[in-house]
Amino acid sequence: MTPTRVRLVRLRTALLALTLTVLVVSLWAFHSVQNTAETVRDRTSQAVLEVTAARAALVAADAAAVASFASGEAKLAGPGQEYANQLALASQSLARVAEFNQAGEDGGNALQVVESQVAAYSGSIGQADVHFRQPDAAVLGAVDLWHASRLLHAPGGVMEELETLQGRQRDALDRQLSSTG
Repeated sequence: MTPTRVRLVRLRTALLALTLTVLVVSLWAFHSVQNTAETVRDRTSQAVLEVTAARAALVAADAAAVASFASGEAKLAGPGQEYANQLALASQSLARVAEFNQAGEDGGNALQVVESQVAAYSGSIGQADVHFRQPDAAVLGAVDLWHASRLLHAPGGVMEELETLQGRQRDALDRQLSSTG
C-alpha cells in the first residue's frame, strides 16, 4: 500500500471514531435534556402552580368565612359552603405539592409547617363558629375570627410560609434548568 492510501485509511478510521463519539455524546445530552424537560413539565412546574392555587384558595376561604360571619349567616350555617369548598381546594393543592415536591427535605419541611398552620387556621374558624352561635359570646367569636385571619396573613403566617415553599420549588426549577445548560 502506498503511504497516501495508508494515511487516508487512518484518517477515515479516525473520522469514523470521532463521528461515533459525537453521536453517543449527542444522544446522551438529548436524553438528559429530555428527562429534565419531562421532570420540569410533570413535577416541578406543577408544584409551583399548586402552591399558587393553595394560596388563592386560602385567601378565598378566609374571605368567605369573614363574609359569612359578617352577614350573620354563620349563626345558621357556620362559616359557609364556600369556605368549606375553598379550604378543601387548598388541602387538595397542598397534597399535590407534596406529591410533586422537587425541593427535597426543605420543601417537605416547609409543607409540614404550612399544613399545621392551615389546621390551626381551620380550628380557629371552627372555634369562631362555636362562639358566634352562643348568645353572649359574639365578641369571643370575633376574636377567634381575627386570630384565624392573622394565622393566614401575619408575618410568619401561612401566606408567608407558602411564599417560602414556592421559592424553594422555584429554586429546584432553576437548578433543573441550569443543569441542562
